[in-house]
Amino acid sequence: MRVSRTPPEIILDQVQREQLEALTRASSASQTEVLRARIILLAVLNRTNEEIADELQTTEQTVCKWRRRFARHGLAGLQDNARSGRPARVPANTLNTVLTKVTQPHRDGESSLQKFYTAFLYYMPFLEPRPANDGKR
Repeated sequence: MRVSRTPPEIILDQVQREQLEALTRASSASQTEVLRARIILLAVLNRTNEEIADELQTTEQTVCKWRRRFARHGLAGLQDNARSGRPARVPANTLNTVLTKVTQPHRDGESSLQKFYTAFLYYMPFLEPRPANDGKR
């Protein structure tokens, strides 16, 4: 038998409510961000985790997690935590530079050169120097 815990009470100020509602309507928001915002908006209405999970077609565990994180950390709690793993091979500023150059419009007649330049800039950080071939295997 599972012991039911009382979910944390969620209280929103007007600014937080507006931000969450805007997030649910934003076409640029990911589905996970929208789900988290909807969980909190329904939690404010004193719905149970089970009711929220049923309405949003997710698990109670997911509802409990985001409700708890919002209660502890506010809107910042709805963001993903940093994940462990190998660091990025391309620094963010290099990637930003490449994307800026690639997305700039080019003059007529440069399309084939532009394609080459785009591919070169993209693959440049991944290229590793090859050992010289001195005829030996």
